[in-house]
Amino acid sequence: MTPARALGVILLALLVLAPLVRARTEETRLRTDVHDRKQLRVYGGVVQVPGQPADEPEFLVGLTHTVPADAHVRVVVKGGACASPGASGTFLWLGYQLAPRQIDCSAPTRWTLTIGTPPTPPPPGRIVEQSASGLRLWDAG
Repeated sequence: MTPARALGVILLALLVLAPLVRARTEETRLRTDVHDRKQLRVYGGVVQVPGQPADEPEFLVGLTHTVPADAHVRVVVKGGACASPGASGTFLWLGYQLAPRQIDCSAPTRWTLTIGTPPTPPPPGRIVEQSASGLRLWDAG
């Protein structure tokens, strides 16, 4: 067999085997995706993910029943405004879960959700929902 013919056989083998390897890799990725989706837990339409406030989906479900769909909600995370450093992931996740309600970082709003330690001074109004881990919904109306 000439070197050119041997090179041709090797290239042909690579052209045949590459799609098979790629198909096997894609099949493995799809199986992993399906397995991961089966592991998701949903409570009242809220996807449970680790971390507060996602660990307490019943609180968020109650909040969506209490706060009107067209309302603005101010979110205060760990004693600071909703845009405080380190709060961006929680802020974005909450924005998705509370839709169509709008998260509003400006005061005043009728509804305030505090996560962790409430700010000092506390928001106006009264606490209408509270969780054991420190989630609080305040109503100033």
